[in-house]
Amino acid sequence: MYVLDRRDIEILAELQRDSRQSVQQLAGKVGLSATPCWKRVKDMESAGVIRGYGASIDRDSVGLQLCVLAEVNLSQHTEALVREFERAVAACPQIISCYSTTGGADYSIKVLATDIKAYEAFLHDTAFRLPGVTHIRSSVVLKEIKADASLPIHATIDRAVRAGKPARSPGGVARAATSIAGAAGETRAAAAAAVADRSIGSTRDAAIASAAAAEAPAAERGAGIDVAALVAAGIGPTQARQFEAALNDTFARFSIDTPVRRAAFVAQCAHESALFTTLEESLYYRKPERICAIFKSKVPTLDSAQALACNPQRLANRVYANRNGNHDEASGDGWRYRGRGLIQLTGRANYARAAADLARDYVAEPDLLLQPLDACLTAGWFWNAGKLNALADAKRIDDITRAVNGPAMAGAKERRELFESALAAFTPPPASRSATASRTSARTRPSAAAAPVRSGRADRPGSAKSRPTRRA
Repeated sequence: MYVLDRRDIEILAELQRDSRQSVQQLAGKVGLSATPCWKRVKDMESAGVIRGYGASIDRDSVGLQLCVLAEVNLSQHTEALVREFERAVAACPQIISCYSTTGGADYSIKVLATDIKAYEAFLHDTAFRLPGVTHIRSSVVLKEIKADASLPIHATIDRAVRAGKPARSPGGVARAATSIAGAAGETRAAAAAAVADRSIGSTRDAAIASAAAAEAPAAERGAGIDVAALVAAGIGPTQARQFEAALNDTFARFSIDTPVRRAAFVAQCAHESALFTTLEESLYYRKPERICAIFKSKVPTLDSAQALACNPQRLANRVYANRNGNHDEASGDGWRYRGRGLIQLTGRANYARAAADLARDYVAEPDLLLQPLDACLTAGWFWNAGKLNALADAKRIDDITRAVNGPAMAGAKERRELFESALAAFTPPPASRSATASRTSARTRPSAAAAPVRSGRADRPGSAKSRPTRRA
């Protein structure tokens, strides 16, 4: 079951009231900015919570003035007969709802007709000819007091609150940071936090921030993040549970071991994967013009793009051929090694390098990257190969975006917003930092020599010269 938080519930209630309102209108009513609101809606659409959108039509206005509730009994209850009856009911347009019930009737149906004569014709021509029907007892509706009501979605709010589920919107993260960070159990020395806060903007400050982070007690640096912290950072509850362990394994393996590093990593992964819901590049484009605009060097004309519309496999083989270690278009490497994982690793060469360093056979089984652990590990491998921890220490989020996404810098603003949300969720509250500082000052401060040492060059996926490229 998809777990809803308060923001999700408010969005669903608003969409049931008016599904035609714009994202901006919806976001304003539920207290979010447009981008996280849109991502939540897409998340619930992908999970099947939102099955579709439709119009509510006044039946009297279209001439369907008679409503009848009828109880139906079958002659027998064999599996074959029940299936046949239910298929026939599903195909009958006059029956707008049908329920299998307990009690005296086998089924209850709701029928709409223009008048009593039309309903009588329906009984004789359709209802009594349904498979196995022996008896129908009809009740004509005299007056509708309440009909076609929205789901009582707000009734789930109390359950969510009792379960201790916090709001996960970026806008509400700062207010929830105290309780979430406490749940995550992640603390740092106050001196390290102060130096990190001054580290924006220069290589020298980045080095200082890294050294300060190394001075934090090992027990505090090793603490991971939990589901509550991920939800507060903007990740859906379902995805937070799926990725919690994999993220913590990745953090430990690649020294993503401070709140600012974790926030930067999670923010980039969240944007690339639509908040951890999409681990695979689709390449499905319906309009040739869009294909030409995005892949103009490989698909320069509308005529060449026409054959690639609605054909993601053929498009991938065309645009990724002979790049990043892929062979020609006929080899199928473009589709086989399309973008996968949290940071959309792309190209046979990158799959091979990641496979060698992580001891996983991604070349033979590229779909391994669709699993949470491998999706996280390959993102961590790319992060480590690009030495992005240093940029994170200096809070150079735009530079990280450029390393991940290339010169296009797609979604730079949203990535910065996701970083700020995650940083607020992953950073301990001031009280915790003060307590940590007091404990640190009361004992001998760990020396730089005693600080945990991060992986050496031999453990890194590649040097600067062999640094992998994520996208073609």
